[in-house]
Amino acid sequence: MRRNNTPAHRNNAQLLAMYQVANNVLSEVLGELENSFTVTKLEVNSRLTRCLGRIMYHRRHGLPYTATVQISRDLMSYGSYDEIIGTLIHEILHAVKGCQNHGAKFRQLAKQVENATHYPVHRSAMPVLSANRPDDAFKYIVTCDNCSSVVARCKQACKVTKHSARYRCSLCNGKVSVTKTY
Repeated sequence: MRRNNTPAHRNNAQLLAMYQVANNVLSEVLGELENSFTVTKLEVNSRLTRCLGRIMYHRRHGLPYTATVQISRDLMSYGSYDEIIGTLIHEILHAVKGCQNHGAKFRQLAKQVENATHYPVHRSAMPVLSANRPDDAFKYIVTCDNCSSVVARCKQACKVTKHSARYRCSLCNGKVSVTKTY
């Protein structure tokens, strides 16, 4: 497996191997944790476009709680190895007792993992997905006229592309312009 280059496609066996790495990292950094749910299924989901991953909890009558971890297809295609491991750690942390949301306990454990490793556990999805994707995957590219930084990349028309005069660059407060790529 190439860790430095982003492969165009990763398969389920590689996802399972990365999940095992994420579990090992959590065990090394945090020790044994009391889990509320057992992760029984891993999936790549093509419909996850605004998040990198999610965990879904299941309860069947008389059986213990189980969970399914889903990872964005875009993350699997365009994300780096470390970003995928970080996302898996993030989702596995949600299975820990008291961490079903992004509350104080979740943030504390995520910070412990981030401080002890180089994996990004607690972050936003949009910079990861848009930064690693080639420009030709976007219909619109919004750039700053002043500092030339890429402000946004959009697959479809949105407020920024329709009314770019209302928006400013977050780095230098310069005006932005929209380029249609296709």
